[in-house]
Amino acid sequence: MEIAKLIGNALRVVRKNKNETITDFYGKRMSEKYAYRIEGGHQNIGQEKLEKVLRDNGVSFEELIFICRGYQKRALDEIMDQFLKVGSDFIGTNMNQLLSQMKEIKKERKLCAYLETITRAYMPQQTDEAIQKHILPIWVTLAEQEQWTYYELIVMCHVLYMIDITQIDVIASRVFKSLERYKGYQNVEGLQIATWFCFCERLRLNGRFCETKDLLECTLKRAITREDGLMIFKCEFRLCELARIESSEDRTDISAKVDRILSGLLVMQQVDTAFAFKKDWLGAGIEVASL
Repeated sequence: MEIAKLIGNALRVVRKNKNETITDFYGKRMSEKYAYRIEGGHQNIGQEKLEKVLRDNGVSFEELIFICRGYQKRALDEIMDQFLKVGSDFIGTNMNQLLSQMKEIKKERKLCAYLETITRAYMPQQTDEAIQKHILPIWVTLAEQEQWTYYELIVMCHVLYMIDITQIDVIASRVFKSLERYKGYQNVEGLQIATWFCFCERLRLNGRFCETKDLLECTLKRAITREDGLMIFKCEFRLCELARIESSEDRTDISAKVDRILSGLLVMQQVDTAFAFKKDWLGAGIEVASL
Protein backbone atom coordinates (compact mmCIF):
# COMPACT_ATOMS: atom_id res chain seq x y z
CA MET A 1 0.00 0.00 0.00
CA GLU A 2 3.05 2.27 -0.14
CA ILE A 3 1.96 3.80 -3.48
CA ALA A 4 -1.57 4.30 -2.14
CA LYS A 5 -0.13 6.22 0.82
CA LEU A 6 2.01 8.44 -1.40
CA ILE A 7 -0.85 9.27 -3.76
CA GLY A 8 -3.34 9.74 -0.92
CA ASN A 9 -1.00 12.10 0.90
CA ALA A 10 -0.30 14.05 -2.30
CA LEU A 11 -4.05 14.44 -2.96
CA ARG A 12 -4.52 15.71 0.59
CA VAL A 13 -1.66 18.22 0.10
CA VAL A 14 -3.24 19.50 -3.12
CA ARG A 15 -6.67 19.77 -1.47
CA LYS A 16 -5.28 21.60 1.56
CA ASN A 17 -3.34 24.00 -0.67
CA LYS A 18 -6.59 24.80 -2.47
CA ASN A 19 -8.23 25.28 0.95
CA GLU A 20 -11.11 23.01 -0.04
CA THR A 21 -13.23 20.50 1.85
CA ILE A 22 -13.44 16.85 0.81
CA THR A 23 -16.79 17.56 -0.86
CA ASP A 24 -15.45 20.60 -2.75
CA PHE A 25 -12.35 18.79 -3.98
CA TYR A 26 -13.79 15.42 -4.97
CA GLY A 27 -17.28 16.58 -5.88
CA LYS A 28 -19.51 13.67 -6.86
CA ARG A 29 -16.58 11.47 -7.93
CA MET A 30 -16.70 9.53 -4.65
CA SER A 31 -18.23 9.49 -1.19
CA GLU A 32 -16.69 11.42 1.67
CA LYS A 33 -15.82 8.18 3.49
CA TYR A 34 -14.11 6.75 0.39
CA ALA A 35 -12.13 9.98 -0.12
CA TYR A 36 -10.86 9.95 3.47
CA ARG A 37 -9.74 6.34 3.06
CA ILE A 38 -7.82 7.30 -0.11
CA GLU A 39 -6.13 10.30 1.52
CA GLY A 40 -5.23 8.12 4.50
CA GLY A 41 -3.55 5.57 2.24
CA HIS A 42 -6.01 2.83 3.17
CA GLN A 43 -7.68 2.61 -0.24
CA ASN A 44 -6.33 2.53 -3.79
CA ILE A 45 -7.84 4.97 -6.28
CA GLY A 46 -8.27 3.70 -9.84
CA GLN A 47 -6.38 5.46 -12.63
CA GLU A 48 -9.53 6.63 -14.41
CA LYS A 49 -11.02 8.11 -11.25
CA LEU A 50 -7.69 9.70 -10.33
CA GLU A 51 -7.44 11.34 -13.75
CA LYS A 52 -10.95 12.75 -13.39
CA VAL A 53 -10.24 14.17 -9.93
CA LEU A 54 -7.00 15.75 -11.14
CA ARG A 55 -8.69 17.16 -14.25
CA ASP A 56 -11.52 18.64 -12.16
CA ASN A 57 -8.94 20.48 -10.07
CA GLY A 58 -6.54 21.53 -12.83
CA VAL A 59 -3.68 19.35 -11.60
CA SER A 60 -1.51 17.24 -13.88
CA PHE A 61 -0.47 13.70 -13.07
CA GLU A 62 3.14 14.87 -13.30
CA GLU A 63 2.47 17.52 -10.65
CA LEU A 64 0.97 14.89 -8.36
CA ILE A 65 4.02 12.65 -8.83
CA PHE A 66 6.22 15.69 -8.17
CA ILE A 67 4.53 16.05 -4.76
CA CYS A 68 4.85 12.29 -4.14
CA ARG A 69 8.60 12.60 -4.69
CA GLY A 70 8.92 15.33 -2.09
CA TYR A 71 8.94 18.13 -4.67
CA GLN A 72 11.97 16.73 -6.45
CA LYS A 73 11.90 16.65 -10.26
CA ARG A 74 13.24 13.63 -12.09
CA ALA A 75 15.78 14.17 -14.85
CA LEU A 76 13.14 12.96 -17.32
CA ASP A 77 10.66 15.59 -16.11
CA GLU A 78 13.21 18.32 -16.73
CA ILE A 79 13.84 16.97 -20.23
CA MET A 80 10.12 16.85 -20.99
CA ASP A 81 9.78 20.50 -20.00
CA GLN A 82 11.93 21.31 -23.05
CA PHE A 83 9.56 19.41 -25.34
CA LEU A 84 6.61 21.58 -24.37
CA LYS A 85 7.93 23.86 -27.14
CA VAL A 86 6.86 22.62 -30.57
CA GLY A 87 8.08 23.40 -34.08
CA SER A 88 10.24 26.45 -34.66
CA ASP A 89 10.17 27.32 -30.94
CA PHE A 90 11.89 24.01 -30.16
CA ILE A 91 14.67 24.65 -32.69
CA GLY A 92 16.28 27.17 -30.32
CA THR A 93 16.86 24.38 -27.79
CA ASN A 94 20.41 23.16 -27.16
CA MET A 95 19.82 19.81 -28.87
CA ASN A 96 23.24 18.29 -28.28
CA GLN A 97 22.93 18.95 -24.55
CA LEU A 98 19.43 17.49 -24.60
CA LEU A 99 20.68 14.31 -26.30
CA SER A 100 23.43 13.97 -23.67
CA GLN A 101 20.86 14.28 -20.88
CA MET A 102 18.71 11.58 -22.45
CA LYS A 103 21.58 9.11 -22.51
CA GLU A 104 21.79 9.38 -18.73
CA ILE A 105 18.19 8.22 -18.28
CA LYS A 106 18.31 4.52 -17.45
CA LYS A 107 14.58 3.88 -17.23
CA GLU A 108 11.76 4.57 -19.73
CA ARG A 109 14.12 3.91 -22.63
CA LYS A 110 11.27 3.59 -25.13
CA LEU A 111 10.09 7.13 -24.42
CA CYS A 112 13.66 8.41 -24.52
CA ALA A 113 14.16 6.69 -27.89
CA TYR A 114 11.18 8.64 -29.23
CA LEU A 115 12.59 11.88 -27.83
CA GLU A 116 16.04 11.21 -29.31
CA THR A 117 14.49 10.54 -32.73
CA ILE A 118 12.46 13.75 -32.57
CA THR A 119 15.45 15.81 -31.45
CA ARG A 120 17.63 14.53 -34.29
CA ALA A 121 14.81 15.16 -36.78
CA TYR A 122 14.89 18.86 -35.86
CA MET A 123 18.59 19.14 -36.70
CA PRO A 124 19.24 21.09 -39.92
CA GLN A 125 21.27 18.38 -41.71
CA GLN A 126 18.27 16.00 -41.79
CA THR A 127 16.55 15.45 -45.15
CA ASP A 128 12.77 15.17 -45.31
CA GLU A 129 13.11 11.55 -46.46
CA ALA A 130 15.24 10.69 -43.43
CA ILE A 131 12.82 12.49 -41.09
CA GLN A 132 9.82 10.56 -42.40
CA LYS A 133 11.72 7.26 -42.17
CA HIS A 134 12.27 7.74 -38.45
CA ILE A 135 9.14 9.66 -37.43
CA LEU A 136 6.52 7.45 -39.09
CA PRO A 137 7.30 4.37 -36.92
CA ILE A 138 6.57 6.43 -33.79
CA TRP A 139 3.10 7.19 -35.09
CA VAL A 140 2.53 3.58 -36.20
CA THR A 141 3.45 2.30 -32.73
CA LEU A 142 1.52 4.84 -30.67
CA ALA A 143 -1.53 4.67 -32.97
CA GLU A 144 -2.13 1.14 -31.68
CA GLN A 145 -2.69 2.41 -28.13
CA GLU A 146 -6.19 3.31 -27.08
CA GLN A 147 -4.91 6.17 -24.93
CA TRP A 148 -1.61 8.01 -24.63
CA THR A 149 0.13 9.08 -21.47
CA TYR A 150 0.77 12.79 -21.10
CA TYR A 151 4.39 12.35 -22.17
CA GLU A 152 3.39 10.25 -25.19
CA LEU A 153 0.99 13.02 -26.16
CA ILE A 154 3.85 15.53 -26.08
CA VAL A 155 5.79 13.19 -28.39
CA MET A 156 2.83 13.05 -30.78
CA CYS A 157 2.54 16.85 -30.90
CA HIS A 158 6.05 16.87 -32.38
CA VAL A 159 5.24 13.98 -34.72
CA LEU A 160 2.27 16.01 -36.02
CA TYR A 161 4.62 18.88 -36.82
CA MET A 162 6.97 16.64 -38.81
CA ILE A 163 4.86 13.91 -40.38
CA ASP A 164 4.20 13.74 -44.11
CA ILE A 165 1.27 15.95 -45.12
CA THR A 166 -0.68 12.93 -46.42
CA GLN A 167 -0.90 11.61 -42.85
CA ILE A 168 -1.53 14.88 -41.07
CA ASP A 169 -5.34 15.02 -40.89
CA VAL A 170 -5.72 11.60 -39.26
CA ILE A 171 -2.98 12.34 -36.74
CA ALA A 172 -4.27 15.84 -36.01
CA SER A 173 -7.72 14.48 -35.17
CA ARG A 174 -6.25 12.03 -32.66
CA VAL A 175 -3.81 14.54 -31.15
CA PHE A 176 -6.44 17.26 -30.75
CA LYS A 177 -8.83 14.85 -29.01
CA SER A 178 -6.06 13.71 -26.68
CA LEU A 179 -5.21 17.33 -25.83
CA GLU A 180 -8.83 17.83 -24.83
CA ARG A 181 -8.60 14.75 -22.60
CA TYR A 182 -5.80 16.42 -20.64
CA LYS A 183 -7.49 19.83 -20.68
CA GLY A 184 -7.10 21.58 -17.36
CA TYR A 185 -3.62 20.23 -16.68
CA GLN A 186 -1.20 23.03 -15.94
CA ASN A 187 0.98 22.89 -19.07
CA VAL A 188 -1.49 21.49 -21.57
CA GLU A 189 -3.06 24.75 -22.75
CA GLY A 190 0.32 26.14 -23.82
CA LEU A 191 1.13 22.85 -25.56
CA GLN A 192 -2.30 22.86 -27.20
CA ILE A 193 -2.06 26.32 -28.75
CA ALA A 194 1.53 25.65 -29.87
CA THR A 195 0.33 22.45 -31.57
CA TRP A 196 -2.64 24.20 -33.17
CA PHE A 197 -0.38 26.89 -34.60
CA CYS A 198 2.17 24.38 -35.90
CA PHE A 199 -0.63 22.42 -37.57
CA CYS A 200 -1.75 25.64 -39.29
CA GLU A 201 1.83 26.23 -40.42
CA ARG A 202 2.00 22.78 -41.99
CA LEU A 203 -1.24 23.41 -43.87
CA ARG A 204 -0.02 26.83 -44.99
CA LEU A 205 3.17 25.38 -46.44
CA ASN A 206 1.23 22.71 -48.30
CA GLY A 207 -1.30 24.82 -50.18
CA ARG A 208 -4.06 24.66 -47.55
CA PHE A 209 -3.58 28.07 -45.93
CA CYS A 210 -7.21 29.13 -46.35
CA GLU A 211 -8.30 26.19 -44.18
CA THR A 212 -6.49 27.61 -41.16
CA LYS A 213 -8.49 30.77 -40.44
CA ASP A 214 -10.90 29.38 -37.84
CA LEU A 215 -8.18 27.51 -35.94
CA LEU A 216 -5.85 30.53 -36.04
CA GLU A 217 -8.61 32.73 -34.61
CA CYS A 218 -9.26 30.18 -31.86
CA THR A 219 -5.52 29.98 -31.12
CA LEU A 220 -5.33 33.77 -30.97
CA LYS A 221 -8.17 33.97 -28.44
CA ARG A 222 -6.51 31.39 -26.21
CA ALA A 223 -3.13 33.15 -26.53
CA ILE A 224 -4.73 36.45 -25.47
CA THR A 225 -6.27 34.74 -22.43
CA ARG A 226 -2.85 33.31 -21.54
CA GLU A 227 -1.16 36.66 -22.23
CA ASP A 228 1.24 34.84 -24.56
CA GLY A 229 2.64 37.80 -26.47
CA LEU A 230 4.73 35.82 -28.96
CA MET A 231 1.86 33.53 -29.96
CA ILE A 232 -0.47 36.53 -30.24
CA PHE A 233 1.88 38.15 -32.76
CA LYS A 234 2.31 34.90 -34.69
CA CYS A 235 -1.43 34.37 -35.06
CA GLU A 236 -2.10 38.00 -35.90
CA PHE A 237 0.54 37.94 -38.63
CA ARG A 238 -0.84 34.83 -40.32
CA LEU A 239 -4.37 36.25 -40.09
CA CYS A 240 -3.09 39.41 -41.78
CA GLU A 241 -1.74 37.24 -44.59
CA LEU A 242 -5.13 35.59 -44.94
CA ALA A 243 -6.87 38.98 -44.96
CA ARG A 244 -4.55 40.02 -47.77
CA ILE A 245 -5.33 36.87 -49.75
CA GLU A 246 -9.07 37.26 -49.22
CA SER A 247 -8.98 41.05 -49.73
CA SER A 248 -11.23 41.26 -46.67
CA GLU A 249 -9.53 44.40 -45.31
CA ASP A 250 -8.00 47.56 -46.72
CA ARG A 251 -4.46 46.93 -47.97
CA THR A 252 -3.06 49.95 -46.09
CA ASP A 253 -4.70 48.89 -42.82
CA ILE A 254 -3.29 45.37 -43.14
CA SER A 255 0.23 46.69 -43.77
CA ALA A 256 -0.07 48.96 -40.73
CA LYS A 257 -1.04 45.93 -38.58
CA VAL A 258 1.93 43.97 -39.89
CA ASP A 259 4.24 46.87 -39.13
CA ARG A 260 2.94 46.92 -35.53
CA ILE A 261 3.45 43.16 -35.24
CA LEU A 262 7.03 43.30 -36.50
CA SER A 263 7.82 46.20 -34.16
CA GLY A 264 6.36 44.25 -31.25
CA LEU A 265 8.48 41.21 -32.08
CA LEU A 266 11.62 43.33 -32.07
CA VAL A 267 10.69 44.77 -28.67
CA MET A 268 10.34 41.17 -27.43
CA GLN A 269 13.79 40.47 -28.94
CA GLN A 270 12.27 37.88 -31.29
CA VAL A 271 14.52 39.07 -34.10
CA ASP A 272 14.58 35.81 -36.09
CA THR A 273 10.79 35.57 -36.10
CA ALA A 274 10.46 39.21 -37.11
CA PHE A 275 12.84 38.81 -40.05
CA ALA A 276 11.17 35.57 -41.14
CA PHE A 277 7.76 37.27 -41.12
CA LYS A 278 9.09 40.28 -43.01
CA LYS A 279 10.54 37.94 -45.63
CA ASP A 280 7.15 36.25 -45.99
CA TRP A 281 5.39 39.60 -46.29
CA LEU A 282 7.82 41.10 -48.78
CA GLY A 283 7.58 37.91 -50.80
CA ALA A 284 4.01 38.93 -51.43
CA GLY A 285 5.18 42.29 -52.73
CA ILE A 286 3.88 44.43 -49.85
CA GLU A 287 6.08 46.97 -48.08
CA VAL A 288 6.24 47.45 -44.32
CA ALA A 289 8.09 50.09 -42.39
CA SER A 290 9.68 47.99 -39.62
CA LEU A 291 13.15 46.42 -39.74
